[in-house]
Amino acid sequence: MIHPFDDGNGRVGRAIADHALSQSLGYPTTACLATAIEADKKSYYLQLENASRGSRDVNVWLDYFAGTIIKAQKIAREEVDFVLAKTRFYEAYGDQLNERQAKMVSRVFAEGRKGFEGGITTRKYEAITKCPNRTASRDLSDLVAKGVIIPLPGGGRTTRYELMLVEPAQSGLMRK
Repeated sequence: MIHPFDDGNGRVGRAIADHALSQSLGYPTTACLATAIEADKKSYYLQLENASRGSRDVNVWLDYFAGTIIKAQKIAREEVDFVLAKTRFYEAYGDQLNERQAKMVSRVFAEGRKGFEGGITTRKYEAITKCPNRTASRDLSDLVAKGVIIPLPGGGRTTRYELMLVEPAQSGLMRK
């Protein structure tokens, strides 16, 4: 067990694990190990405690940790896909956005691969861009007309939108 700090900080242990994986593979890993562990921290600490206080059968820990590494690789793949989709979006639409629209798109992308919770609304657009309601509505209508955003189904009283992301060549468009 590697736990070099009195405060129980496991960063060094995770860094050593990531380094060992890289050595074993013969190339740097792209795993998001800390992100995968953070997603289910309770389970991580339970497994750590079981490994340190139980029968010291390392196989249970190794099964857990191998599963976490697989999750980390999936997260890394999603992160890479997100960055590529963001790049393709800006290549396709970047020069069609006014300053306010660009600010809103940047804010949406700042949320990362998990997306912009609740979609884009006129009210959110106003808050992000600091513009009046009419300007927000006009800008959103312009983005819809250009195919940059699409309305989400079941809008109710407030229409919600999401960015139209560009897939790799020949694949067309996809919703985010």
